[in-house]
Amino acid sequence: MNFKIRNSILGVATICLQMFYVNFSIAQTNKIEPVKTMGRVEFDLKDGFAGEEVFTLGKSGVVMVSRTEKVENGTFDVHYEFFNTDLKSTEEYNESVEKKFGYSVGFFGAGADYMHKIAQSNNNLVNFLYAKDGSFLIHTFEKANKHKLTVAEGHLPKKSSIRDIALVGKSLFVVYRLKNITHLANIDWKSGEAQLIDIQIDGATPKKLNYHSIQAMENIDEVAVFMVNKVNKLTSDFVAVRFNLAGDDVCALKLNKTSTNQVISVTASAIAKNKVFFTGTYSTKGGANAITAEGIFLAEADATSLSYIRYTNFLDLKNYTKYLPQKQQDKIERKKGKAAAKGKELSASIMMVTHPIVPVSDGFILVGEAFYATYRTETRTTYVNGKPTTTTVTVFDGYQYTHAILVKFNLKGEIVQDQSIAMYLIRKPMSVERNITINTGQPITMTFADYNYIRSHTFDNNGNSTGSYDRGVIGTGDASEKVKNTIAKVNFLYENYYVVHGYQRIKGSGGKRNVYFISKVQI
Repeated sequence: MNFKIRNSILGVATICLQMFYVNFSIAQTNKIEPVKTMGRVEFDLKDGFAGEEVFTLGKSGVVMVSRTEKVENGTFDVHYEFFNTDLKSTEEYNESVEKKFGYSVGFFGAGADYMHKIAQSNNNLVNFLYAKDGSFLIHTFEKANKHKLTVAEGHLPKKSSIRDIALVGKSLFVVYRLKNITHLANIDWKSGEAQLIDIQIDGATPKKLNYHSIQAMENIDEVAVFMVNKVNKLTSDFVAVRFNLAGDDVCALKLNKTSTNQVISVTASAIAKNKVFFTGTYSTKGGANAITAEGIFLAEADATSLSYIRYTNFLDLKNYTKYLPQKQQDKIERKKGKAAAKGKELSASIMMVTHPIVPVSDGFILVGEAFYATYRTETRTTYVNGKPTTTTVTVFDGYQYTHAILVKFNLKGEIVQDQSIAMYLIRKPMSVERNITINTGQPITMTFADYNYIRSHTFDNNGNSTGSYDRGVIGTGDASEKVKNTIAKVNFLYENYYVVHGYQRIKGSGGKRNVYFISKVQI
């Protein structure tokens, strides 16, 4: 087993461990056997590096991206370290970057970040760094060429606000906003040469177009940019605009077939240039800018128009309400009877983040994660002319994830099977995130980390559940050590191997330690 320690200062990650996690007893943790650890690397949080991000490269291994906490002589370093599948370090790069690419002027605090976005394609990994003056750097690693590094630089218009990126072939597509208008740049990541593109939709005023997301469709050498055109207070058009690698607008597809069901989130899967499937969530309230959804949809499109779009109410899915808070379940049951008596269909609004759809031989698999916002009350005292005034305020307390859905569609957009699984996470993230990693092999496996544990659920290609269990404790590979707290994410690596990475507090023979770790585990 490979084991590496990097010395440094304890940062914000340790504070997060203390704030966000319940310290379960060792006896509770030992009730579940540790997951099988095949390799591990540890970093001690004391060498002045922070902002660790880990990306899996399949059988090529793993890359960790980090950066120095401090700016010295007007620069900081972006550090790249590659590991093989045994988690042995194979290459390291330190790229010096001007301080203008960082948020702070003179130094990074323990929780500071730098202005960058990372994207992967089948062949390359890109780190796009940008500054307020419009300048950018592109660090590109070619996966098939021993992680060869290419560095390019260029400029976008000054004061461009970067929203997102997508990587397809030689093109890095960058979505940016300037003077309240969303634009697209098609950048050659080898040269830095940028082609600036206006996003145009017939009948829409550019300033009224809101950006939603961008998705690479590598198998057809295109990207889809999803935009929202507000028609009126109650109606919005959700539009998928497709661009090829030459920067040409291929088509713009409206994903709303009715004024009632408004698409509010979407992912795409291309079978061919003339057959693209879209799936996501919809709402009947608030238009395309609605926060909560009432169901899911699947749509098929050719090169110019939708062939069909089909909607499914969340309440028509199996066990969907089973994992909601009991008060919400009771409220839904009460309303069901009233709606049925009036001949109406009841809907339940909830937040959901969906994953890119998984194509299978006879259809598609959709995975979504349901959650809701939580709040707490705080008492605050202010003084006016020396006199105290006490008020109680409501404060956002993170998103509580409750359950996940897996839905199998056939090629006609009809639901063949659906499952709901519990994922009541102990940690409540402060921003929306995807927690599940999906292995699309046989069986299809949904895996996620929660506190000190890895949980996993398996399904066949028809969407039938073939296993649901706790896989084990996220350990260190040393049975004599006890893991006190973990903040971790899981990424699929290859076959039945996964990479778990994050922060841990550990008690061992040498005392307590707080580390950033990367572990290869077998599930």
